[in-house]
Formats: sequence, structure tokens, C-alpha cells
Amino acid sequence: MSHTKVASFEVKFPNTRVSSSTIFSLLGDAEEWVTSCLAEMYATPFSDSNLTFTRLSYSKAFHFMRLRSLNPDDSDEMGDNLQGEIDALRAGTKVMVMADGSFLSAQIQTADKGQSIFSNTMNYKPTFDEDLPERQRVDRDKITDLRIERK
Repeated sequence: MSHTKVASFEVKFPNTRVSSSTIFSLLGDAEEWVTSCLAEMYATPFSDSNLTFTRLSYSKAFHFMRLRSLNPDDSDEMGDNLQGEIDALRAGTKVMVMADGSFLSAQIQTADKGQSIFSNTMNYKPTFDEDLPERQRVDRDKITDLRIERK
């Protein structure tokens, strides 16, 4: 968790009467939630200069805190708004704003009909197939090539 800080949360949402350790945990959960919602369409991890990610993380942490309150139904509208923002980012109708004023758009990976999305292992035999588990083999060329790439 590097984007959000407990002290900043307490400034944005004063008088929450929640311990620092709980806020720390909520912030971590919120960053994970935002990342998991957007990772399919954006390169992760998000940089420290991604203002949209940071704002969504603080808002989601506050939402998580509200869900743990005595009346969690009060936070339904907040949760719906956050999910709407996530959906708009994923659909490409909204962009993520960076600290320098630049922006990031969703990157939708598509392939022509009958084509595959690029993978660095697409030209090798799959490790797992329909054969019996004890008869499956790893393509030795794939292992050798991947080791060379990583050096």
C-alpha cells in the first residue's frame, strides 16, 4: 500500500472515530479492490501520480468503513457511485487523471476473429491439456526460451 496514507485519510474524513490500524487495513483493502476492478483494462501497479486511483482508494476505504457501521444501508448510494465510476473507467467513457495533467485510457485487448491475443507462450505446446495428469509434459523449448528471456 503506497498510494494512500492514514494521515491523509483522517484529513479527508475527520471524526471517524476509527483506529489508525483499522484505517490502515481499510486502505489496503480499498487499494486491492480498485486494482482488481481495473487490472484487466489498465497496466498495474498504478503509479503514485495516478490521482484517480488514489481518490477512488480513499473513497472505497471510507465506503468499507461505512459498511462496518451500525447502519450499513446508509452507504448503498456511495457504493453504487463508486461502482459506476469503475464501470465508466473500464468502458473507456472516463479516463484516469495523472498528477501532471496527463491521462490514461482503458486499453481493450481485442483480436480479429479466429486470432489470439498475443502471449509470450502462444507458440508452444500448452503445459496442461486433456491428457491424464501423469502423462502431461512441459515443452522443453518453452522453458529454455523463457529462461533466456529473463536473463
